[in-house]
Amino acid sequence: MKVPDNTLVSVRSFVFAELQALYSKGELRIIWEALCEAFCTVQPAPPRLSESELLLFFNAVKKLKKGMPYQYVTQNVHFYGLQLFVNEYTLIPRPETEELVDMVLKNHTDAILHVTDACTGSGCIPLALQSRRPQWRVRGFDLFPETLAVAEKNAARTRLPVTFSRADALAPETYTRLERTDILISNPPYITAAEKTDMHRTVLDFEPHRALFAEGTDPLIFYRRLAEGAVQCLKKGGSFYAEINQYLPQETCHILQEAGLSEVKAHKDLSGNWRFVSAQYP
Repeated sequence: MKVPDNTLVSVRSFVFAELQALYSKGELRIIWEALCEAFCTVQPAPPRLSESELLLFFNAVKKLKKGMPYQYVTQNVHFYGLQLFVNEYTLIPRPETEELVDMVLKNHTDAILHVTDACTGSGCIPLALQSRRPQWRVRGFDLFPETLAVAEKNAARTRLPVTFSRADALAPETYTRLERTDILISNPPYITAAEKTDMHRTVLDFEPHRALFAEGTDPLIFYRRLAEGAVQCLKKGGSFYAEINQYLPQETCHILQEAGLSEVKAHKDLSGNWRFVSAQYP
């Protein structure tokens, strides 16, 4: 790679030329804006970059050419109006998950509620909810310490009073120990092994598999535990929400009904895919 001079115009031409074989022009514009936001100490980006800024762009291009998602390169992602930190221990929050947050906010407006997010990852769901409902008491839990460190960093970055703790979403005792909650929400691992062949290599090579794929041979294992846990930890009349595998909406709903939840519904996302479930604890 030929290193450009330090003018912004030259650096932009360099980035686009090096990556044009991998990304569309629209994707390159998004990546360029993300790089400028992350690496330029002055905003908007100045006409000339410092040597340290130039080196960041150069190293970013090398990582992007290997297929690393730009969100991991910049360690930054926008989610529901928040600017969050991400790294290799967390999934990159998706627009579909913003739709899940939207559903909860539309269904629960003025009440003062307790909300628990299982498999919290980057903390994007509880932080987004807290940002729009400051009167709520919101918490999240995850099994992995390095993942929780990201969530806690995001709570500090956004200055939102969400609390995070370590717990296993697959362990029955997790839910019996929880303080009763009005809402239990989760975006657990739900992709099946069979779907790997259809997934982009940037996801398979860089995003944490433990957050993508369900353990063992049962792709719905997390929903079985969450459904049982919802019955244990939800207050009477409480609500359960989850993001789901688009190919298994009926099977997921059946699990929730068998656990004793009522008003079980599957919902499509804006792309027309079955993406969410909601239910009530009677």
